[in-house]
Amino acid sequence: MPPEELVPWRDVERWECVRCGKCCKTLDVSLSFEEEEVLKTVRPDSVVYGKIGAYVRRVDGKCVFYAEKSGKGMCTIYSLRPKACKLYPFYVRNSGPENARYGSFYVFLHRECEGIGVGRPIAEILPEVLNISPVPVPETSASRGLCSESPSRRSGRASCKFSAHALNRQSSSRSR
Repeated sequence: MPPEELVPWRDVERWECVRCGKCCKTLDVSLSFEEEEVLKTVRPDSVVYGKIGAYVRRVDGKCVFYAEKSGKGMCTIYSLRPKACKLYPFYVRNSGPENARYGSFYVFLHRECEGIGVGRPIAEILPEVLNISPVPVPETSASRGLCSESPSRRSGRASCKFSAHALNRQSSSRSR
């Protein structure tokens, strides 16, 4: 996502999904190997392959799992939706301006999301977002047990699991 399309989380007071469907109609959804396997069991033709990985198939310009009911967008596989969908409109980065800092990371929202400005206070939502985010964790975190030692089948790299609990543990260990 280009930086000009992102807004730092501290510049947003509230957020809630308003089920407009804009994200399902405009964004490509990348998949992990595990997500790819799950989606193919639900619908074998739901995955397409691009230059750098697997993506959810789009039909008529929208996600193959998108539907509308009573004028509202809905995901027909909501409980199985990919992590990218669970995270949207949030993006977690390793660097950014100070008003995007959250712990040792930088959190942004996609400027085009229609849910910005409605719903719950953003500060309440961030811990939930970071619990599901595949946040880039510093190399040294492997020794703190946040990263696996074994590489994934798809990327050949060790993976990092991140949660708000891990961030709190990481932050408190720095302050000692």
